[in-house]
Amino acid sequence: MWTRHCSLCLIAVALLLLSLGVNAQAGSFYVDWNKGSDTRGTGSSDAPWQTIVFSARYLQPGDTLWVRSGADPYREYILNCIPSGTDEEHRVTIKWDGVGKRPVIQPAGVQDEILGIEDGASYITVEGLEIDGLDTAGFGVGWANGSHHLRFKDLDVHNARHIGFEGGTHHNEFLNCLSHDNDVAGTVSEPGGPLPHGMYLSDDSSVVDGCVFYNNPGYGIQIWPPHDNNTIRNCTSYRNGGGFEMSGVGNTIYNCVAYDNKGHGIVVYGGRNQRIYNCTVCNNERGIYVSGNPRSGHNPGGEVRNSIVLSAKGGIEDDGQGIPMTNNVTDTNAVRFVNAADRDFHLTGNSAACVDGGYDLSAIFTTDKDGKPRSGAFDIGAYEYAGE
Repeated sequence: MWTRHCSLCLIAVALLLLSLGVNAQAGSFYVDWNKGSDTRGTGSSDAPWQTIVFSARYLQPGDTLWVRSGADPYREYILNCIPSGTDEEHRVTIKWDGVGKRPVIQPAGVQDEILGIEDGASYITVEGLEIDGLDTAGFGVGWANGSHHLRFKDLDVHNARHIGFEGGTHHNEFLNCLSHDNDVAGTVSEPGGPLPHGMYLSDDSSVVDGCVFYNNPGYGIQIWPPHDNNTIRNCTSYRNGGGFEMSGVGNTIYNCVAYDNKGHGIVVYGGRNQRIYNCTVCNNERGIYVSGNPRSGHNPGGEVRNSIVLSAKGGIEDDGQGIPMTNNVTDTNAVRFVNAADRDFHLTGNSAACVDGGYDLSAIFTTDKDGKPRSGAFDIGAYEYAGE
């Protein structure tokens, strides 16, 4: 009787999990453009499928599709085909298997984006892929229409005909991604629309961490139109039209480096409580600009602290906002970098004004751009002095 009762309970639990769309036995599947087959493959390691689009239809919450690389790129758009996960423990994951070179997604033709997630598909991770828009006419990566808790990790997005990353939902993560050389030929003209940025973020409550943006005609990353409570941290933006731009309420940028950009290193347009902490902004046309843009209001509650700003024109401009701007360094003679010519902006011991010269922000973050601990009197800029 006890055995029969337990068996019935197990069956009931299994049926409940199925009804909730939860895969009790998370699976691993394989795809290989060069050696797989959508007709003869089973998705196993020995008999992989060929295309990501075909493979995705078999994935359930908790499953991982391991993407193999080879001589030829994946010639397919990955548009609205990845099924949704259910929660953080049951994500659907599309991931490079780590063998050989990074898999390249390089379709041909005209579509809105190469990798697109929309229509509410959520709790999805895409990791380790190269997104090459050389033969396309759209964006690199896009997300919209209610899709949330997306995680884009270690992606290399380049040659998009317009913007590298573009979308607007909420609670997404962009981790250690590259976005570069997008629309460098100026092939896309969109009067009144966004410039070809590395990332055009219209999210709320999202995180951009450890990403690098370069050689984009627009900003490395732009938060526009105004959106709220986003965090940009540990990122680098160089050789773009501008470094970083934020607009909205409660956005924060810290431990970031902006250099060799044609415009400002960092721009804040209006909003409220937008904060800049421990950034290194060097050799841009202009430094940091905090604006009271009438389209988005002023920036009460904003701050600029603990930043190094050394630019050709202007250090920190606040447009009459009167927000707290303390413990910043704008004097070239007060800073000594390890190798500024090679763009190594780590501090040396000769930077007396910077070492232990910062405001204690440990209530907000406790590490520098390299992950080195910060405590007490912070060093100024993106990096703690290595000699400490």
